Amino acid sequence: MTYTKNNFAEFLAQVPGFSQLPTVQIDQISEQQIQAWRYRIGQKIISKERLPEQVSIIYEGQVRLLGYDPHTQLPITLKLLKPGEVIGEISVMRQLSCETAIASTEVVCLTLTRAEYLRLISINQEFAHIRQDHSDLIEIFDILSAQIATNKALAGLNLKEISQQALSRSQIIYLPPGKTPEHLLDRNLTWFVSGGGTVTNFPPNYCLPLSNNNGVIEVKGDTPARLVGINPTDLSFLDGNRNFQTYIQPANETEIQTNGQLEIPYAPIQEEVAPLEKVPPQIDRKRKYPIFSGRGELLSTLACFQMLAKHLEVPLRQRWCVVYSMNKSNAKKIFLFLSVLM
Repeated sequence: MTYTKNNFAEFLAQVPGFSQLPTVQIDQISEQQIQAWRYRIGQKIISKERLPEQVSIIYEGQVRLLGYDPHTQLPITLKLLKPGEVIGEISVMRQLSCETAIASTEVVCLTLTRAEYLRLISINQEFAHIRQDHSDLIEIFDILSAQIATNKALAGLNLKEISQQALSRSQIIYLPPGKTPEHLLDRNLTWFVSGGGTVTNFPPNYCLPLSNNNGVIEVKGDTPARLVGINPTDLSFLDGNRNFQTYIQPANETEIQTNGQLEIPYAPIQEEVAPLEKVPPQIDRKRKYPIFSGRGELLSTLACFQMLAKHLEVPLRQRWCVVYSMNKSNAKKIFLFLSVLM
């Protein structure tokens, strides 16, 4: 299938938020800012291991949005994303990587750099309102996962279903840098720090305990803090255990254009995060190991068995050791060696 810049502009004009932008601006974004990428079936589009450098709008195909069980770390399909839905947006707004998305069919995405996406939010009020003033399933799932991650008694909960219910009644607000009186928050909701600016004493996914007096919430830096309000009814699974937990937590190829038609390249495969280097076990150098000596094939073999048996604290049958040294068949050696330790 062939594509043109006009195809992309017409498509963006139908995406919520982008549809509020002037036609001239949509054309400019399509011509100068959009990079199209193609993803193979099973290829990762975004990973929660790192904050995305771009925001991807699904143009064609279907994508699986994954969450991870907080106890088993097994993947859970939270949602099947279709054309018009945006990947990486929540992570960018939270400034906290929380999304993993994998192509379940061959997929074409239109991508904007993180900087360009944030610029659009900063200069277009309607665009910002539609795109950022609501929560997302992965955001709720991530926050609730943090509350039960250290509580084995809550293992086995259907966190996907709980998150879907909580999402339907959740609210989003942004606190500006500086101090905000607590009374401005709806006390009928339980508020969690989602990300964005730094809230003093409260890291992301931490519950804000509102006081009964005239307290304030302080946001440091120049970035507003994103808060998520969840209906207490949707947190009933935590009843009896209300100790809310804290949760600390590539260059684009040049597109080929011929006669106005675009050849969309395949996106580079994301490098997996390297596992932590294993620390070699500490050797107890003060421990004394048994030493036996022997000369010749027979006695040296017997000495090896004596040291092994002494170290493992098992009885040694010396008559089998002698037979072992006299039999050269590998099968007999294995059988007789096991017999020594039985």
